[in-house]
Order: sequence, then C-alpha cells, then structure tokens
Amino acid sequence: MRQGVQWQKVWHGRQEDRQCPSALGFFRAAQLFLKGNERGQHYLQKVTSKHGKGKALSILAHKLGRAVYFMLKNRQGFDMNRFLAA
Repeated sequence: MRQGVQWQKVWHGRQEDRQCPSALGFFRAAQLFLKGNERGQHYLQKVTSKHGKGKALSILAHKLGRAVYFMLKNRQGFDMNRFLAA
C-alpha cells in the first residue's frame, strides 16, 4: 500500500463472496424447488434448452424472487399454476 492510504482495505475475495446474500438464498431455493418437483423440472428443462443450464437456474431463481416479493406484497399464498404459466 502507498504511504498515507493505509486505512484502505484491499479486497482479495472471490466474486461469489461479494454477491447479495438474498440472491444466493434464492439460488438455493431454486435448487430445493426442483428437488422432487416434476413440473418445476419440466419448466427448467424447457428454459435450459433455450438458455443453457446455468442461466436457466438463474432465471428460475429470479422468478422465485419475484414470486416471493409479490406474495408478501399482496399477502397471497403460492400458486404453482400461476408461477409456471409464464
């Protein structure tokens, strides 16, 4: 470090360490959503054919995040038919 700038912290972490914790939570929630859920797996397979496996899982995690937001906002329960319709 340069002299006079000793208070600055140098970051040497990985990119995953700097991501938002809630984003990682929804990524894990997407993985759990797929476990034993045939309709969810079919949806992921459809998205995977278009975008690839990694991007498809990110799309599903983002979709789950939006669903949770609107469930909390509107005080409604989860509707699988509505979630997989789009």
